[in-house]
Amino acid sequence: MTPATSIILLAAGLSRRFGPENKLLQPFLGHETLLEATLTTALSVATDDVVMVTGHDHEIIAPLVDSYPVRVVYNGNFASGMGSSIKTGVQTTHPGHSMMIWPADMPSIQSDTIASLMSHASPTVIVRPTYRAVPGHPVVFGVLHRGAILEIDDSSGAQSVLEEHHDQVVRVAVSDPGVTRDFDTPEDFLRASSPSSPSDP
Repeated sequence: MTPATSIILLAAGLSRRFGPENKLLQPFLGHETLLEATLTTALSVATDDVVMVTGHDHEIIAPLVDSYPVRVVYNGNFASGMGSSIKTGVQTTHPGHSMMIWPADMPSIQSDTIASLMSHASPTVIVRPTYRAVPGHPVVFGVLHRGAILEIDDSSGAQSVLEEHHDQVVRVAVSDPGVTRDFDTPEDFLRASSPSSPSDP
């Protein structure tokens, strides 16, 4: 039986590469914001729990998603790095749930991809999508990896857990380029909105 999965959306970063504005708050392909585009996909998949970890611009983001069925958790230590936001989110989830770690600046991932990753989840494995053999996101960690995630360094992501438990990583090949496509710069947004832009990253 597939375990329940908590989706943890990481929306706390400073988005320095984008410039003075928060990239998560920019319009994106028919959505008022990129953040809401990602959240809409996350909520389209049956799951027990969606958590959004905020930090930078919390006072703007929290009211923005107030009408969505999502739990907003503030990471007061967000400036120390992604690891601190991952731990903040994981700490709020049910200890029996698998944990899907999803950077909020990846709005192009398809609902079918998320459902497929969840279907491969189990307490012992780490599920990671690949597109054309390139590892992507989001990554689903089984409940037995919860302790390891809570010990990661604040300044880094969960790569150390992936490396330490590489023999438990299940790679799921998908035909979804969104798993390897994040949006860091204004140019990334322009390419996404251009009719002539390629579909691959």
